[in-house]
Parts: sequence; C-alpha cells; structure tokens
Amino acid sequence: MAHFYEYLEFSSDEDRENQLDVYVGIELSPETESKIKALNITGDWLVMAEPY
Repeated sequence: MAHFYEYLEFSSDEDRENQLDVYVGIELSPETESKIKALNITGDWLVMAEPY
C-alpha cells in the first residue's frame, strides 16, 4: 500500500493542497479514543479516519 504522501502525487496541485489542509486537522473524537483504549488489547493498531 502506498503511503499517503505517495498517493498525493497522483493529485493536481490544487487537490494536493486541499487534501493536506484537511489531513493535518484530522483528530479522533474523545469518545472514539476512549472506546479504543477500553479494548485493553496489546498490539499495534492502525486507526483510519476520513473527514466528511
């Protein structure tokens, strides 16, 4: 799988800038973060988010 920044190379300059502006502001809600922490399972996690 390509890294996010490699994916951006397929975008126009304008789209790339817009996606980067949104990307830096993505955060999990406190509720979602609490639910993930409550799982109490040791390991590596990949958490994905999508702005909408």
